[in-house]
Amino acid sequence: MKSNKYNINHGESSDSLPIEITPEIAQLFLDTQITGQRPIKLKNLKRLMRSAGKGMWNAGNGETIKFNQDLELIDGQHRCFMVAKTETSIFVLVVVFCNPKAFLIIDAGAPKVAADKLRVMGHKSAFTTAAALSLLWRYLYHCLGGNDDTPSHEEVWDLLSQHPGIEESVKVARECSHP
Repeated sequence: MKSNKYNINHGESSDSLPIEITPEIAQLFLDTQITGQRPIKLKNLKRLMRSAGKGMWNAGNGETIKFNQDLELIDGQHRCFMVAKTETSIFVLVVVFCNPKAFLIIDAGAPKVAADKLRVMGHKSAFTTAAALSLLWRYLYHCLGGNDDTPSHEEVWDLLSQHPGIEESVKVARECSHP
């Protein structure tokens, strides 16, 4: 058994527990961040906060918050900030006692973009449709020009359900551009 700075003994492997993260718990987690954690990305935080406002975090979605063997937060700071700022609670899987090398591979994969999700859901011309929906969202929410705010994947999906004809528009536009 190993111990950490909190004198909690544990084995060689990580452990996980589903818990409700309240604003108070989120702040406690943020207070344990590893030294040198990246700065908060405001654009990402805004998207998370809009998702929380729509209740997208009410059901378990498989997201995790991770701590290393010293019980320092190594993954999940944006989610914790979202909870603290919106004063809402979320349910997530908390993983503790992660291997010290785990931090090296967290977020190392290519993130999924809205087009990837539209493609998986069977939509044709997913990349162009997602781009058109993103442009429509930026127009509707006055984010054209100097504002670099972008829609979340849920917001793209919501717009598609509100404007189902956009896929046909994309098809026609593609046919016009490729005579």
